Amino acid sequence: MLEILIFLEIIIMGIVCAIIANGKGRNPTGWFFVGLLLNLIGLIMIAVLPRAGKKCPKCAETVLQEAQKCRFCGYEFPASISNPPATSTKTLDQIPLKYLIAALVIIIIAKFIKYYLSK
Repeated sequence: MLEILIFLEIIIMGIVCAIIANGKGRNPTGWFFVGLLLNLIGLIMIAVLPRAGKKCPKCAETVLQEAQKCRFCGYEFPASISNPPATSTKTLDQIPLKYLIAALVIIIIAKFIKYYLSK
């Protein structure tokens, strides 16, 4: 029973890291494995990382790497080959907060169960 809880905790931590990474414009697959291997440390790492993007030369705000126009000042970035076309990935803002909270509650409950079963 304890092994199943530990396994579920590790998988959920990987999923939470991937969701947060996707919302910050980072590679969700890579961060899923970071979450699997490092667990809570991986979650803290992705939480403190800034959003991936480029800085607007006019207003100095950070926008998505795929952005062609600054959402703050309207500056239009020059078209270049280095900017890939925009993809339709969900950001962290589009994922309901209740799912993230539920995942964190499950992790906390699993930690308590693991603690009490180990006694």
